[in-house]
Amino acid sequence: MPIPYEAVEEKIRYMPKSSIRILLNAMGLKGVSPSVLSAGEALMLWFADRMQGSAKVSSSYQDLILSEMSENIEAYGNTLETALASNGGDLAKLPVGLVTVCNGSMACISGRDAVLHLHQAAWLPGMPSFPEESIVYNLAAIYIGAMRGKKPRA
Repeated sequence: MPIPYEAVEEKIRYMPKSSIRILLNAMGLKGVSPSVLSAGEALMLWFADRMQGSAKVSSSYQDLILSEMSENIEAYGNTLETALASNGGDLAKLPVGLVTVCNGSMACISGRDAVLHLHQAAWLPGMPSFPEESIVYNLAAIYIGAMRGKKPRA
């Protein structure tokens, strides 16, 4: 389901317009003022905004996470929209979509069997040790909250 760009942008609370433009360019929308976005593209913007608003992940690591996980995030957003439409909005039947940042140096996303080492900017086959700290971003909650017009928590 295409989402009007204005509806996506009005839910963005933390990212300045320059950061939104940079992300749109990276998503292949360079020089384009989109009138609509796919569910996956909207989720990318809302997730980026949520990471920036939480200030728990450095901006350079946010950029790396977004560039390395963009295909997974966009695909999940499109899958999620299809699941919402086909299951009558039953939240219990939605696919899981989580981005987890561990110990401030590793990140992973549901559906991918590798871990992104943020310091090395490289994918590893697994977590080198058990994380002591994890920050989890629930992509379904971010998407549904934005679609329902809820303001993100600071």
